[in-house]
Amino acid sequence: MNKVYFCYQSLFHYSLINKIYRGSEVLVEVFKRSLDLVLPVIQILTGKQPTYLPISRFQKWTRLALALPGAMAILSSTPLLCLGKLVQCAVMSCMHPHFLHRPGSTQFPPPFSKQGQVQLKIGSLNVIGLPNVAFMLGDKRNGEIAKKRLPMIAKALKKEDLDIVCLQESFDLKGSRALTKAFPDRYILNHIGEQHPFNLGSGLTILSKYPIVAAHFVRYPIRHGIDKRAQKGIALAKVELGKRDGKTIVGYVATTHTQANTKNPNQCSKTRNLQLQLLQDALNAFIKGTSHPNEEIKLKMACGDFNFDNYRTRRPFLDRHEQSQPAIHRLFKNTIDPVVDNNAAAKPDNWVRPSDLPGDGTALHWKNPWAKSEKELLEDLEGKTNREKLVSNGSRRLDYTLFDQECHRYNQTIASKAKVVRSDNGLILTDHLLMEVQVTFDPTKAPQRLTRCVHQPLLRA
Repeated sequence: MNKVYFCYQSLFHYSLINKIYRGSEVLVEVFKRSLDLVLPVIQILTGKQPTYLPISRFQKWTRLALALPGAMAILSSTPLLCLGKLVQCAVMSCMHPHFLHRPGSTQFPPPFSKQGQVQLKIGSLNVIGLPNVAFMLGDKRNGEIAKKRLPMIAKALKKEDLDIVCLQESFDLKGSRALTKAFPDRYILNHIGEQHPFNLGSGLTILSKYPIVAAHFVRYPIRHGIDKRAQKGIALAKVELGKRDGKTIVGYVATTHTQANTKNPNQCSKTRNLQLQLLQDALNAFIKGTSHPNEEIKLKMACGDFNFDNYRTRRPFLDRHEQSQPAIHRLFKNTIDPVVDNNAAAKPDNWVRPSDLPGDGTALHWKNPWAKSEKELLEDLEGKTNREKLVSNGSRRLDYTLFDQECHRYNQTIASKAKVVRSDNGLILTDHLLMEVQVTFDPTKAPQRLTRCVHQPLLRA
């Protein structure tokens, strides 16, 4: 790791280069608004109209009538797009690969500043915040575009009252800014990895109640297929959690979104193996480069959408034997996965990761975003139509929250659960479940005991 980027938001937020960048976005936005007039027509003609948003015949003809002026608007705004992108090319070469929102004031006392039992609530969620074009023309038929859904996701996350939240696929810039508006009292690390104007960023975002005092982004050097259009990588953050007994208590969090699956499962498996090796190396290097002698590390974890399920799949493009890859095996061997591990006991060299229990999946087909009953949710959990099939095949789990064995070996309870993220009126807002973990730290003078894990599946067998 060559450089650690410390976060001083005010130095960039009020700088001239930031204002130039914001101005260039206006030119790009003109083109996007023109494109929005044409996209609904293409949706209608290609059958991609969201199934839960039926349109009347009058609305259909109205949208078709906007196709011609929309096409003309695209032609006239294309030069503005090119100008805006050229400006962004120049500006992005001077920008840090992330942006940190700092709250004006915080009302959250550091958890480790008091004696006694301490609790931290952490969440990881893929929000499928794709840009408008990819969302409206892609295969996600049941989703509203990100700038409409992300504010609703932010509202749902606010109800969970998590201390630290890691998001993946937060690509849409307008949607990600909705997080800043919804959480004005949080530290928000976003716009991560946006070094190239014609590619997407990393899609990673970290929200924290407590100060983010250092951050770093590591881009994956190897990506395949559609992933070449995104700056996928690893977002690393150091969070200050309080002071106790003359020492500063800190936590380290890494979140990532690894290689998406293509038609070459062996290639994907090897790529994810390299990426997760880089994750382990980058986290260790980040800790080494930012830790101080007067600090005590109480939280060390990695989370995100790893894009693989090691034990069961009905999809032809996925590798069933991801766990055989050496770096991936080492990652799970050296960490605690509260979904399948009962405690923090040391794992032998020939350790084999147990399979997830039925109902532990985190990937939805998302074909019924209004699903309310358990039967409907079973259908959305990778298309299972009854409990017998769910028990025999399980449901795909792509999202993980992993805690370092050494850091979390003793005197803790790690309780995890998966939750459906819904809007106020019951709409399922993303095709992943929220992985929520509560870490309870015993008082400092408590008798030593091995950390235990408790998991609550979404649907019990």
